[in-house]
Amino acid sequence: MELIIKKNKKTKKGLFGKDKGILFSLIATLKLTEEEINSINTYQLNDWKIAKFAFDGDERETGIYISELIEGNSEFTSEYPGKILELEEAIKSGCLDIKNYITIADNFNKEESFEI
Repeated sequence: MELIIKKNKKTKKGLFGKDKGILFSLIATLKLTEEEINSINTYQLNDWKIAKFAFDGDERETGIYISELIEGNSEFTSEYPGKILELEEAIKSGCLDIKNYITIADNFNKEESFEI
């Protein structure tokens, strides 16, 4: 599993082309092995919410789902770089949760014996 995060900044333009500040963005893409794709499909994790994001000026939070990261359809923008960095950490944490879930689930049908 490989998480690719690309951060950008660009000048935000107004209606008549005047600079209106800086807009920060984050694009996240999740690259998976064939085995990981099979596990995600087996455990029906495509709709797993990786993180939450509230757009500038909007009180409502939007869910970021694993399917969006796999497809690469995940560009998020903000006027505040700190918000983008918080989102980056939330996405990383969510991807680790998915990886742990797959590892545990894939190894669940095993018998173990313990000397007591």
